[in-house]
Amino acid sequence: MIEEEYDYRDHHVVVEIELMEDNQKIWYFVTCPDGEERTVDVSPYGNQNELVKKWIEIFMKFGEYPERVGVGPLTMHDLCLIEMGYDAEAAQKSPRDFK
Repeated sequence: MIEEEYDYRDHHVVVEIELMEDNQKIWYFVTCPDGEERTVDVSPYGNQNELVKKWIEIFMKFGEYPERVGVGPLTMHDLCLIEMGYDAEAAQKSPRDFK
């Protein structure tokens, strides 16, 4: 069921909640300025609106949508590293890996 819809920087975001017997998953679908529809690869558990906005901001800055860099969905850590210009391999590391 559609829980929320909003526009952010020329993108239309639809937030859908999939209710299950013992939990729920939240999915984020974005209609891009060119009309293409994309699913944002973020965790379906919990509110990820800030990640979705960061994902859109990275597109606005670089002209490409961030994609998964590791085995799991994108995190804010991944997006911040991508925005700062680190490559995908660096985005998979935690801050402790850089010591």
